[in-house]
Amino acid sequence: MSTRLKGLPPPPPNTATATPQPPQPALDSPRKATLFSDPRFILKERVWGAGFNGPVDAAWVATFVAPLALDSKMSAVNLGASLGGVSRAMASATGAWVTGYESNPELAEAGMELSTITGLAKRAPIQAYDPAAPSLKRNSCNAIVSVDSLHTIPDKPAL
Repeated sequence: MSTRLKGLPPPPPNTATATPQPPQPALDSPRKATLFSDPRFILKERVWGAGFNGPVDAAWVATFVAPLALDSKMSAVNLGASLGGVSRAMASATGAWVTGYESNPELAEAGMELSTITGLAKRAPIQAYDPAAPSLKRNSCNAIVSVDSLHTIPDKPAL
């Protein structure tokens, strides 16, 4: 329950500790991936924000990954990257190199396009992968995160 009085605007953000926001592609920016013509994804981006297709945003991601203490000399993996919003937000908030892996090749293609548009193609690439036969190398990254996608992986011990 909110303790804010009705009718008052929310307090301004504390700019001294504000979370760095990743560059966001404009919703109407020219995009080539066929997925961007799908009305379901058009609606999801309009509701959740460009590059996101679920109820998270860059500020939430920064809070979620803060305990990992990632920095620009570290790398991370995001399993189930979808459109890559979480991967790009992680890279922007921490400076880490974050590779997003997505099981749907169309989503991975669209996510990589958004990483390219936002200038994060190298720091936050999005790649397709097969969750039934993951090719992640042991000890190849400092952290692995997943937001609402591990339930779709058939052989979790193989990870």
